[in-house]
Amino acid sequence: MSKWPHGLALQICSSLAMLSLFSCGGAAETAAPSELELSDFEPSFREEFDSLDVSEWGCLSRWIAHTPWAGDFGSARFMAPKRGFPFETRDGILRIEAKKLADGSWASGMLSSWDACNSGFAQKYGYFEVRARLPEAPGFWPSFWLIGVDKRQGTAEIDVFEYLTHDPDRFSLGIHKHPRVEGEARQTFSTHHSIAAGMLSKQFNTFGVEVSEKEIVFYLNRQAIWRTPTLEEMKQPMYMLVSFPADTSQMDVTTPDSVLMEVDYVRAFQRKPIGF
Repeated sequence: MSKWPHGLALQICSSLAMLSLFSCGGAAETAAPSELELSDFEPSFREEFDSLDVSEWGCLSRWIAHTPWAGDFGSARFMAPKRGFPFETRDGILRIEAKKLADGSWASGMLSSWDACNSGFAQKYGYFEVRARLPEAPGFWPSFWLIGVDKRQGTAEIDVFEYLTHDPDRFSLGIHKHPRVEGEARQTFSTHHSIAAGMLSKQFNTFGVEVSEKEIVFYLNRQAIWRTPTLEEMKQPMYMLVSFPADTSQMDVTTPDSVLMEVDYVRAFQRKPIGF
């Protein structure tokens, strides 16, 4: 999981870069905004959160509560699911709670559709989407992202969105190839998308990405906002993660002891065959 790295065009960027839209030289490949035609797709995965099938590490559940490689992150510990925390479903909405514990530490939750038994839902190419309402309290980092199943040549990551709640007028999106071994360079191609401050907390929004053989296109409310060529490492089955980490360094006196990320659904689609 990458916290707001930046850089466009096919270049190698520092994993810690916090630069501008054209920080790595050269502009992104852009196109006129276009609306996703969902009628061109057929559903392959639907999670409506009428209930939640989750366990800590999976093998028998639809979701797990950690990354499958046990690489959790952020300043809140991702918790094993218990009754009412950190997950609760109500009226078709998943509520992931981040909570300050009695000892002053934070606990929260995340979901992965791939598990520690190397099984679950993953898909090569197609459209992946989440509909969510995000918190406004500073100090959190809600995200929706994809990871490639095959890590033999490094880890392929697509960040559909990453939102730092202390910076409410933009979110980041992009792709990353993490090195297989220490010392190899990491590739990052990403950007920010500007929004009206408060937009992501006042209403539910859809965040989506279509991965195809040639390009990866990012969507907000099914309007294309950015595209980038598909790296070879992204041409494989990828699984979905919904995460609600904390960043205690950005919390202030307005941050309450309990904060919610609300998720209406998570869905995946495949393009229909031409002429279907």
